[in-house]
Amino acid sequence: MAALCVFSAPVAVPSKGAAGKAAHAVRRIRFIGGALSAQTPGVLRGRGAEAFFVVKAAAGQHMLVNLISRTAGFGTAGTVKSPSGKQDGGPGGVIFNARLSETGDYTIRVAPDQMASTQYQGRFILEVVIVPGDRY
Repeated sequence: MAALCVFSAPVAVPSKGAAGKAAHAVRRIRFIGGALSAQTPGVLRGRGAEAFFVVKAAAGQHMLVNLISRTAGFGTAGTVKSPSGKQDGGPGGVIFNARLSETGDYTIRVAPDQMASTQYQGRFILEVVIVPGDRY
């Protein structure tokens, strides 16, 4: 079994988003030498807060994205956006579990789950597992 390893680094983003709002910082997730999974911590600070991550993956691979709350009463929700813009996701826990049909950067958005939370700020762990298509 491969070790859980992660390296995350800031990614340059435009100063304004599509709607003219300030763009959010994005952290790139990189897997360390042969690892199949990576974990990185995150923090959301209130209602409307969002955290963005990006990971490179290839068509034919299988990707699982899991959100783990580290704060009592704090729930998360997330989406995964493919390189072409298709989105999938849901409330915290496993938000994505599928074979990939595209190669490129997948953007992961994490936000407080306003339906399940009693508070809107807290810590979480983002776990990403990518398995080669021939292993799944």
